[in-house]
Amino acid sequence: MIEYIGDIPAAAEEPQEPQERDFIATIGSYSSSGITLKFDGAAAATTKKYKFNKGISSSYWEAGKRVKCVRISGTILVEYPIT
Repeated sequence: MIEYIGDIPAAAEEPQEPQERDFIATIGSYSSSGITLKFDGAAAATTKKYKFNKGISSSYWEAGKRVKCVRISGTILVEYPIT
């Protein structure tokens, strides 16, 4: 039997972040506090929220959009949506 913590199975693991410096991902969810990402090949979006470029209008950030990401000093920054 699978135990659940909220809506997430207790045994579920966070999807692995890509190791490349620059990569493309899909927005899982968006809020002013951060963006969750669904990495290529992952079954689900992360629960971790990533920082994003707040200089871009909030109307461009929405679930399901593809985004350009960059790894800087071990941190991932969501640079911009691909429209």
